[in-house]
Amino acid sequence: MPARIARRSTLDVGAVRVTYLPDGATRQRPATQFVGAAPDAWEQHGEFLDEEGWLIMSFGSFLIESENHKTLVDLSWGPHSVDLGQVSGGALEGTAFGGGLLESLKAVGIEPTDIDTVLYSHLHIDHVGWATLGDTQEAAFPNAVHVVSEEEWTFWQNPPRDDTGAAPSEAQLSILGENLRLVQDGDNPVPGVTVFATPGHTAGHASFVIGSGRERAIILGDAVHCPIEFTDPEMSFMADTDGTLARRTRARLARDFSGPGQIIAGGHFPDPVFGRLDGPELPQDFRPLG
Repeated sequence: MPARIARRSTLDVGAVRVTYLPDGATRQRPATQFVGAAPDAWEQHGEFLDEEGWLIMSFGSFLIESENHKTLVDLSWGPHSVDLGQVSGGALEGTAFGGGLLESLKAVGIEPTDIDTVLYSHLHIDHVGWATLGDTQEAAFPNAVHVVSEEEWTFWQNPPRDDTGAAPSEAQLSILGENLRLVQDGDNPVPGVTVFATPGHTAGHASFVIGSGRERAIILGDAVHCPIEFTDPEMSFMADTDGTLARRTRARLARDFSGPGQIIAGGHFPDPVFGRLDGPELPQDFRPLG
């Protein structure tokens, strides 16, 4: 079955409810996004491509509802649409669009003012798009504390010139800085949620573990962009800051989050975004839930 953009979906992890909220998607040529793939990798895993052979990468946010907290993980692409070839000088093909997050949130009965915390895996532009309302200086989630790893925040205060294409805007950084909490590996920014350092895509990248009862789930951020990275562990994503470290991080995720009671959630995955790994060693298959 060809890949499709991830739809809204909900999963209960013990007493905690986790909902994927779509914002948009991008269609790209897989060979431009991943390096080091086996020659037949995409032929063997056509379920991640659409009918025309384009790689489907969803944009969205995860809503965590637990103990009187309403938390979002990442703020997606935002209300923008771009031709990637134009912004990359022809290095990329395809399109990227967003804009659906607030409607997705409304569909589950929640207003932006209800969100008390936003957790950021990292601060690339496709994860902070709704920090502001469009191109304004106004916060989209005015009551939220913004939680970022200390290393990630420090990096984006003065990034190297070659990283500026993925940089958050000054307005987005300003909004985050107004109500900011810096965290480190192992911290608990909200009850039942633990910071899990997953460096490689960026040096300060973090994933978030939800533990409740006998189950736990990890929201990956960009530690894994597509489930094929579990089946072909030598792959590297083109935007990973440190490809070697990113591969080691994926191997650690496979060891720590495979088997019964372990759920992984990928915001860039095609539908569905929730699944399990057989593990504990790579390579292995991703088994979708839903």
